[in-house]
Amino acid sequence: MVYTDEERKGIIVFTGRVARELLRRGYTIIDVKPDKTNKIKSIYVFRRENEIEKELAKITYKESEEPFTQW
Repeated sequence: MVYTDEERKGIIVFTGRVARELLRRGYTIIDVKPDKTNKIKSIYVFRRENEIEKELAKITYKESEEPFTQW
């Protein structure tokens, strides 16, 4: 199942960590729904405002650039 936002009024976030960070940065959550592919998970819908796409990119990029553990 693919989640779509044809009217582009919201941003869909699939992880709680990213959702918490967006909330901490002052963005507005407009809905929480069960994930259709995994019933024990939730998805978070945020209002598309104040360049949320750029903040989302910063948050997710920071997660992927963490260095590997050194031996």
